Parts: sequence; structure tokens; C-alpha cells
Amino acid sequence: MLGGAVLGAILAAGARVSVGRITPDDPIGGMVQAAALNFLVMMVAFGSLLAVFMFARSAMFVFGASLVSGFLVVAVVWFLGAARTQNAH
Repeated sequence: MLGGAVLGAILAAGARVSVGRITPDDPIGGMVQAAALNFLVMMVAFGSLLAVFMFARSAMFVFGASLVSGFLVVAVVWFLGAARTQNAH
């Protein structure tokens, strides 16, 4: 299911944006914002899995696997980009 992979990628982007809220100027406030946004991302993922479970139970495994795959693909791409940036210096 492409929808699960796209949702996983969007959720990974949301998790990355939440970490960007932590700044040296206000680390505690940034941590609170990051925790709240990460909680929101997890609730969206849980809600989407619950909706698939309630309305299309036969697609649960495929949707869950594509959700995780979409999240991991984005995370790996960002990790490799960060590693390449570190090696360039």
C-alpha cells in the first residue's frame, strides 16, 4: 500500500522537524515541544493503524509494513546524508 509508505515518510519528516525545535537558546522549551510533536506523530501512526484495523483488517499487515518501511527509508536517507556531510569535513 503506497498510502502507508507515504504516511510513514510524512511521519518521519514530522519527527525530524520536532527535533529541530531544540535550540541552545531554550533547550527545555525545545525538548517539551519535541516531545509533544513526537507524541502527536505517534498518535497519528496509532490512529491510522487503528483505522485500518477497524475498516480493512485484511490489509493490516501490508499497511503496517509499508508504514514502517516508509519511515525507515526516509530515516536511512537522512542518516546517509548526515554521514556524507560529516565525511566531507
